[in-house]
Amino acid sequence: MHRHLLLLCWLALLPALGWAQYETANWYWVDSSRLQFIPTSPNPIIPNSGGFAQSLETMTTSISDPCGNLLFYTDRLKIWNSNHQVVANIQTLTNNTYYTFGQQQYFIRNPGNPNQYFLIGRYQNYSPSVNHFSLGYITLDLTINGGIGGGLPGFTTLLDSISIHSAGTLHANGKDYWAVGRKEGTNEYYSFQITPTGVLPPVVSTAGPAWVGNLIWQSNGMIFSPNGEKIAMTALFDNDTSTYLMDFDPNTGIVSNPLELDLLPDDIHSPIWRWAQGHRILFSPDGSKLYRLKWNYSYLFPIYEIYQTDLSSNNPATIASSAVMAVIDTSQISELIDMQYSPNGTIIVYKQKLNTQGIVPLPPNDTSYHWLGIIQEPNKLGTACNYVSQGIDYVEGDNLGGYGFLPYFSAHYFRPLELGLKDSSLNAGGLTVCL
Repeated sequence: MHRHLLLLCWLALLPALGWAQYETANWYWVDSSRLQFIPTSPNPIIPNSGGFAQSLETMTTSISDPCGNLLFYTDRLKIWNSNHQVVANIQTLTNNTYYTFGQQQYFIRNPGNPNQYFLIGRYQNYSPSVNHFSLGYITLDLTINGGIGGGLPGFTTLLDSISIHSAGTLHANGKDYWAVGRKEGTNEYYSFQITPTGVLPPVVSTAGPAWVGNLIWQSNGMIFSPNGEKIAMTALFDNDTSTYLMDFDPNTGIVSNPLELDLLPDDIHSPIWRWAQGHRILFSPDGSKLYRLKWNYSYLFPIYEIYQTDLSSNNPATIASSAVMAVIDTSQISELIDMQYSPNGTIIVYKQKLNTQGIVPLPPNDTSYHWLGIIQEPNKLGTACNYVSQGIDYVEGDNLGGYGFLPYFSAHYFRPLELGLKDSSLNAGGLTVCL
């Protein structure tokens, strides 16, 4: 009886204390662009520059502790700590052999050491005799360099000759982690289970197409649903711009049941200009929807459409043909270029200033790209997802309108917390409550 009363009192306090789920709270991307999500506020803030790195490359990620305190952030070349000091150079750590490339780089906590993090990604081999990408990771430790943290020398290779399709998710046991990649030129998927004692031999599955051809543009390629049970994949090849949906078993690491989704509806420009059918893809937080952002390869017309595929029917034919337009952004002088989850359950939409190569004149003093869009209720169907074009006034961002992408994170950080069902630490160590 007393235990039940204590539990009820504890649950009553949770809204005031706040469950910790803010490992992705600090965003740094493209030069001086930055956002910080606060556990006690529904809206992010633009933090003071505070000496942070202001010459970031286009492909970034970061990691914070469960209460949102920054630990590390990186572009594809350097790693900074919470004091905005460079604590690691990726090429130096890997003996001038590798550097990260593409959106698929992300931090996870070492399940065997709470003071260490792995930066997993697709690394390009710089060796003169080799020209390929590898799936692997480098290790960062919070306790070295006098406690300011830094990188440990060495590179752990998981899979050589990796394609653009790689991502990761939490194991069903709530502690281990899956790093998954498709081998270049094949339809073989290698799932590596990262455990407290090391990396187990890969689980190999075959599913879907081999995706061969000339890669025209680096999309975000492959992404998991936050619950780890679905994978979506796309790419812009010269002969294929299709999007596939697949099942993933977070217990076994098996990839299965590939389903090619129908092409998105054409618009008035499609007979002339090349479109990618889902240049950016993202599941809804509850995994019931898939968002696809069309990309205009010509640069001459803005992208202002995001489509939504409904996965709730569990019927392959129905799912494949269920795409509806969920977002129409009327600020057509800026184009929609990226989407990312926020820690507060919304989806942030990044805009860039439209580059028409001087062919189409633009209005002077346009500021439409000063705003980040927000899909406020992304689990709802169609336009009920409630998109707000002028969601976050971001005029202070020095590089707004410039070319780049939002930070990339492993989707498992955005899964809904499941009280009492499993370890909700989202990388071992227990559930944290922030005061």
